[in-house]
Amino acid sequence: MDWKPITTEAEYELAIRRTMELFHAQPNTPDGDELEMLENLINDYEELDSANSQYDAE
Repeated sequence: MDWKPITTEAEYELAIRRTMELFHAQPNTPDGDELEMLENLINDYEELDSANSQYDAE
């Protein structure tokens, strides 16, 4: 799958599910590269979502 920045909860859930499928992927393989990219995209989304939640709470 071609991944892009996660912008919705549905995309986030899909990325989490795929990450779980790839959890034991070896580094420097296509699956390992996809796992690393997904981890970064998920972290970015979580940080943005957390910042938005804090902003909404104020």
